[in-house]
Amino acid sequence: MELIILPGNSTKNREWAQDIAEKLKDVFARVYVHEYAHWDQEGSRLDFERERQRVKAAVAGRVSYAVFAKSAGALLSLDMIDQEELSPQWCIYVGSAIRMGRRLRFDLDSWLSSHRVPTLWVQKEFDPAMSYDDLRATVEDLSHGTNEFVQLPGSDHAYLETDELAMRVEEFAVRNR
Repeated sequence: MELIILPGNSTKNREWAQDIAEKLKDVFARVYVHEYAHWDQEGSRLDFERERQRVKAAVAGRVSYAVFAKSAGALLSLDMIDQEELSPQWCIYVGSAIRMGRRLRFDLDSWLSSHRVPTLWVQKEFDPAMSYDDLRATVEDLSHGTNEFVQLPGSDHAYLETDELAMRVEEFAVRNR
């Protein structure tokens, strides 16, 4: 099985994703870290439509893979799964930015309602993007899939606990093989 990592919007997530990939290289046959085009253009933000096309090209021909996504990467993944452009065996979403998606007028209620992929949601208790309690209530209200939740302590959106995150990915991978 392969792992597709879809990081968050900020360029700080490039190094974060590479760190996660390094920690998981022996767990998966291949780990692919998606690099967003806007990371090399100062002041730019993630272009969801452009990245959708780039991710589709990157996963073309892959059969057995999982998605590990952070923040805006989780939004991109949810949308692509809803549109049947991604077909992961399972997902792990860290620091999900559902509030941001709603501000951008994404159809998150529909995405979550149609989401049937086994998913582990990892969120900090007081993440400014969305608290753990709010995330869990939203997902449990809308999603009909198999969902598990992990609450981490903290009030930031950085998720620098890469050792713990890698451990959670490995445990979830074993349970979902």
